[in-house]
Amino acid sequence: MNPAKTKQNEIGFKYANAGFLTSLGIFNIKQANNIEVYKGSTYLQQDGEQEYQGIELSVNGKLADKWNFMGGLMYLDATQNKTQNGTNDGKTVNGAAKWNAVAVLEYNPDEKFSIVGRAMYTGKADIYNEQLQTPSYMTYDLGVNYKTAFNKTPVTLTAMCYNLTDKNYWTAYGNNLILSSPRTLMLSATFDI
Repeated sequence: MNPAKTKQNEIGFKYANAGFLTSLGIFNIKQANNIEVYKGSTYLQQDGEQEYQGIELSVNGKLADKWNFMGGLMYLDATQNKTQNGTNDGKTVNGAAKWNAVAVLEYNPDEKFSIVGRAMYTGKADIYNEQLQTPSYMTYDLGVNYKTAFNKTPVTLTAMCYNLTDKNYWTAYGNNLILSSPRTLMLSATFDI
């Protein structure tokens, strides 16, 4: 494929008050529209451009002495432009959801422990140039962090459960559908050396 150029414009505002930081960003991104074509095998081919216009709001801060909150909401208008013969002009970029949101609540009972709960929402997305649509879905994660030390080396131990409710859903990625991961428990250790 020919080299492609991406152009991005963004303007944002931040406001801090009473322990909270609020950010608002407005953006416009233009990039090559790569599509899959079948010629004996599947190939990628450039066909016009994808334009992403959106607005994103995020808030984070301390709700109370031991409680922290972080949340975000994004609206995305993603369209195809300048496609061959205008065939897909104005149609949604495949796999791009209009709405996404996240909310995270963290509880710190003491300096060593923290408990984190997260909810993530992904809106419905069009695929195959608006011929099919994946439904929206919401997932929940829950985790625990514990700070300790091994041989005087600071260590953070983490146990995280992703997709806590074991929800089945489809994720759109371009024209591809990816089946959700089942409930997954991950254990990790981070060494501060």
